[in-house]
Amino acid sequence: GQWVTAPNGDRIWRLRIVSPGATDVYLQYNHWRLVKPCELWLYNDDHSMVLGPYTYIDNWDGTNITPVTLGEAVTLEYLVPAQVEDMGELSVARVLHGFRHFINRHALEANNPLDGFGDSMPCMINVQCFPAWQNEKLSVAMIIDPMGGACSGTMINNVPHDGAPNFLTANHCLNPNYTNWLFYFNYESPECSPNTDGSYSHVISNASRLASRASSPGSYFALLRLSRNRPDSPFIPRYEGWDRNNIPPSTTVGIHHPAADVKKAHLDVDPATEHP
Repeated sequence: GQWVTAPNGDRIWRLRIVSPGATDVYLQYNHWRLVKPCELWLYNDDHSMVLGPYTYIDNWDGTNITPVTLGEAVTLEYLVPAQVEDMGELSVARVLHGFRHFINRHALEANNPLDGFGDSMPCMINVQCFPAWQNEKLSVAMIIDPMGGACSGTMINNVPHDGAPNFLTANHCLNPNYTNWLFYFNYESPECSPNTDGSYSHVISNASRLASRASSPGSYFALLRLSRNRPDSPFIPRYEGWDRNNIPPSTTVGIHHPAADVKKAHLDVDPATEHP
């Protein structure tokens, strides 16, 4: 990278990474220690995607990642304010080259897009079509494994109500790369109709596993903890509640991202039953 010193004494480090012909670029890091008050930003060449600032609160034990960016090039920009001696540590270990569009799939669908926008079944209806579920939808996120695969899950509350970023998904979603998943909130069509692609702006990287179980009968789940607490505005997600009463609900609502599509919903008017 290259260092530039601003007139006020701030130091700015920039590194531009190019993977020729890539539809998207995704970075993994083997050293990541950001110190207060330094900031890390990422952006593509036309600044259509700007990610950050990442700060010391985004420090993570283990391999870190940053979200997928559109295009064949991404620039890292690290700001070290004047008089700061400990500038932290940052090292890119791997650059992943996308060959099927992940970002902006709708506009680029003629160019071999990644399975996603518009791939869900016709019975899956845009969540915006259900006014009564607009609070609940905020808890749901699309899980993306940049090495391949997608799932859905939801923020879930705990007994102390302390805001711990616990995230519930299905056990079969787990794979060895779960610590480097991306969690996209508010990825949905802006309107009930027409069906259009959503925003990728609200994303959290990395998670750890708290518990999981795959036995049947009984619980079948994976409980994760996201790498950072509930993010600030504008995309504060909600937490879903739960209770221990052994009374099946008379109806159920599903909100998820089938086939990595924009957020969908459906209603089951039959009472819930335990799967044998």
